[in-house]
Amino acid sequence: MNLIGSRSALIANVCALVVAFAVIAEGAYIVHECFGYYRPQDIWAFLTPAIVMFIIRNRIFSFCFLALYVALFIQMFYQAEAFILSPMHAETDLVILLET
Repeated sequence: MNLIGSRSALIANVCALVVAFAVIAEGAYIVHECFGYYRPQDIWAFLTPAIVMFIIRNRIFSFCFLALYVALFIQMFYQAEAFILSPMHAETDLVILLET
């Protein structure tokens, strides 16, 4: 049995690991902008599926989770971009959300 699965699964797993670290950075930025502090315990929520992908070594599973990671990355990118482009508007929206 091959220890790393197929080559395409390995490439998908490495890409997912890279995207997971990018999502961790975006998540830390978004949480810091919203609440003013970092939450280091959130790292494991984003990193655990990428580590499990290396353990399972299934090509379909790897590509499905890679697609989910990419979708999450795109969503968080637009959310972080909203904070950068209009920080006052984003903070106002957050205050309105928290007050309701």
